[in-house]
Amino acid sequence: MFTSTAAILVLFILLVIITKTFLY
Repeated sequence: MFTSTAAILVLFILLVIITKTFLY
């Protein structure tokens, strides 16, 4: 369960970084 939560958090962070990159 902890692994799944960590994976979701990592994917969310990557999504935010990609979004900021496109906006930038």
